[in-house]
Amino acid sequence: MDNGSPWGDDGENNLTVLTAWLIRLGVGVSHSRPHHPQTQGKDERFHRTLLLETITDKYFENLVQCQQAFDEFRVIYNSKRLHESLGQRPPVTRYQPSVRMYPEVPPPIEYGPDDLVRKVQDKGIVFFKGRQSL
Repeated sequence: MDNGSPWGDDGENNLTVLTAWLIRLGVGVSHSRPHHPQTQGKDERFHRTLLLETITDKYFENLVQCQQAFDEFRVIYNSKRLHESLGQRPPVTRYQPSVRMYPEVPPPIEYGPDDLVRKVQDKGIVFFKGRQSL
């Protein structure tokens, strides 16, 4: 994933509430190199297509109309639009649902008996033995 919101953070901290939640669900999180959008070529290409086919020169009266346009785009992009990298087949031909079940509640965080648990404050500040560290 890239390092922008909601995936990355401010350049110093690469975990957000969303990425921490994904990790708790067992999803591996891997960030691209900062300031190198070429490492996210497929993602950038998708955004360009979404922008050109769904947003550019369009006016939406409200968020419902906007969502409807995104929903229509998703069907076309995944089920009808042929992709060169897939041998001129749509992505739906390659899709397989995950065998893992989605938990409604993330598993509890487990700490070892010798772990010292500290609450991380705003901007990553932690207090330990009366001292502040970053």
